[in-house]
Amino acid sequence: MEHFQASTLTICVLLFAGQLAGQDPNPTPESPPSTEQPRQPPRKEPSPLQLELYSPLNDLERRLDYAIDGTLSARYIFRSSPGERDQDLYENLHLRLGNPERDQISAVFLGRLSEDIDGQRHRDGFSVFDNVTDSYDNNVNGRFYLGYLELRRMQWLDTAGIDRVRAGRQTYDETADFLIFDGGRIDSRAFKDLANLRLTAYGGLPVHYFESSPSGDALAGAGMELAPFRSTRGRVDWTYLEDRREDIHASDHLLSAALWQSLGERFSLHGRYNLLNGDTRDYLVRGTYRETLIDFLLQASFRHSVQPLRDLSVELDPFFSVVRDYKPFWQVDVRGSKGLGEHASLDGGISLRELVHEEDQGRFNHEFVRYYVTPSTHDWPFKGTSVSLTGELWQSQGDQFFTLGGEVRQAILRALILAIGSQYSLYKYDFFSQEEKSHVRTIFGRLEYRLATDVKVHVLYSCEKDDVSTYHILETGLTYSF
Repeated sequence: MEHFQASTLTICVLLFAGQLAGQDPNPTPESPPSTEQPRQPPRKEPSPLQLELYSPLNDLERRLDYAIDGTLSARYIFRSSPGERDQDLYENLHLRLGNPERDQISAVFLGRLSEDIDGQRHRDGFSVFDNVTDSYDNNVNGRFYLGYLELRRMQWLDTAGIDRVRAGRQTYDETADFLIFDGGRIDSRAFKDLANLRLTAYGGLPVHYFESSPSGDALAGAGMELAPFRSTRGRVDWTYLEDRREDIHASDHLLSAALWQSLGERFSLHGRYNLLNGDTRDYLVRGTYRETLIDFLLQASFRHSVQPLRDLSVELDPFFSVVRDYKPFWQVDVRGSKGLGEHASLDGGISLRELVHEEDQGRFNHEFVRYYVTPSTHDWPFKGTSVSLTGELWQSQGDQFFTLGGEVRQAILRALILAIGSQYSLYKYDFFSQEEKSHVRTIFGRLEYRLATDVKVHVLYSCEKDDVSTYHILETGLTYSF
């Protein structure tokens, strides 16, 4: 009870201070954070249902003429199933200081604080709601995701031909796999006489949140990008990874080559080819056709995973400890979208996934065919109303079945959003239990109230039923964007 009262007090203090954040991440806080740093959109006129709250941070930003943006959020999550229940509190802070496109010095911080309100009741046994933080001695757990300083447009950088220097805990997503590490990164300016050549170098200690020691781990890499024409861009990245954990010592070299090509204003191509330790790992080819005048989009992609993924560095195979070997497969995805006037649209597509060797099929690695079509409306039949309905045909392991899902959403005076809906997943990975669920039907309802221009309150309820059990999830939160 003391933990719950302290957490409730924290939320109330934040609300009355006008500092509540606007980030609504998934209930999987261990997922790597995105490197995207979108600037805040232009502020809209407040709704008559909204309050006017003073923001000292916005005032400070104007006085300093220096961007101070970010989000601060607090979420309470209650989960239950027959004979089980769990309560958790998550508080997230994403802070961005300065604008890297304008300022010489900028910085980013992303962190999370979680609290198991139940006090780790299942530490000595198994619970379907167990997660990795239950293994710690304290039911309050902090997580440091990002924290780096970036320098640009300084005289000594310009003299050295350097566009950017970044130091701290950061991410790198230019190569085939998402990397997060403690270290540094240097990017050169574009050499216009050499087809706009840009060079990148980076290195440090890879971040593995749940390892007791980083001893023996290392990461280093370099990249080269060329843009000889406005419609053509190519990039090659090399990454070296060393990972020591328990009885595994992985030392891997990843070479990734990518190409982006525009063919006129409507058609574009993208391809990526990856070599792992000298052998082909996988490749991807994707084509996109977009006709803006008639609001039409068609996209097709083909991906082939050639090598089985085994006990590699964590960055190259983060789920080996759960799924073990991941067998080779190929997958085709085709999707299209067409606007039907001002208030309607139609989306549809097909996904086909086949294993290279059919006998390799097992948990977490399936063959399937999925067809889907989604008609939807916008501001129809009423102002602020959106309706979508998704029909799916699944074929997998000799079975064939049809499912329906959809959502009805109503916005009221730009401040209140009500939504109810349902969705279906043939296979769904549970990040908390590290189990794969099948035939998962989810029914949900959502209420969002923008209390002020930058403050939002939300309540979300969902009922999830799979082949094993039924789960109820209630989430409520206060969020603030500044």
